[in-house]
Amino acid sequence: RYMESTGTGAFVDFREGGVEGVRHLRRAVDEAGTGLDATVLARGSADAMAAGDGVGASGARDADYESLRRAAREAGVPFGIHAGERDAADVNPAMDLEPDHLVHMVHLRDVHLDRLAERETPVVVCPRSNLVTGVGLPDLAALRARTAVALGTDNAFLNAPSVFREMEFTAKLFDVSAREVLAMATRAGAEVAGLDCGVVEPGREARLLVLDGASDNLAGAENTVRAVVRRAGQGDVRETVLPGA
Repeated sequence: RYMESTGTGAFVDFREGGVEGVRHLRRAVDEAGTGLDATVLARGSADAMAAGDGVGASGARDADYESLRRAAREAGVPFGIHAGERDAADVNPAMDLEPDHLVHMVHLRDVHLDRLAERETPVVVCPRSNLVTGVGLPDLAALRARTAVALGTDNAFLNAPSVFREMEFTAKLFDVSAREVLAMATRAGAEVAGLDCGVVEPGREARLLVLDGASDNLAGAENTVRAVVRRAGQGDVRETVLPGA
């Protein structure tokens, strides 16, 4: 419900707790009745993967994911994995699994950037989480020069799942334009998730965030995109239009 109230229309969750963890999240989404499109990437077993929508691996140093990667490939479901959060030691092993996307990628060497460019593997960066855990910040310019980069909020125990706040931090921490940050939070995220959303075009299903441009926070803004990225929040949301809500 909080995600819907802050304008999120779809999300990808790296779900812990095996099959039961997947069931808990499915139940929460159903009971909330928000219309959010939930992609549940499970952890731990092929049974959990089957209960969810794919695999969300914690990291190559945490377990041997070879068999689960094969199972995901055979089932035609996505396989994502955390890498390079604490150090660079697990980046190559993670990339050897040929994941559909990588998360964090803070600590990288040139060989890792070369591999990213070669495979064009999308990366999800989580700046707020990285600040909380003290692991440093990703080289956003180097990543964006080589592949698609999306924004993630990471663990809800560390930060509220607000893409508004993730955009604000990213815009203020990195040398990147507001329009580029907005694309990372919308179009790029949808591409990583394999979802048909993130843009407004004729013929597409409506997944729209409507902001109040006359709110006390946004009134008088001369640059709308910059104001949305750096200032907007839950109190500025007039409506979130989602299918089935």
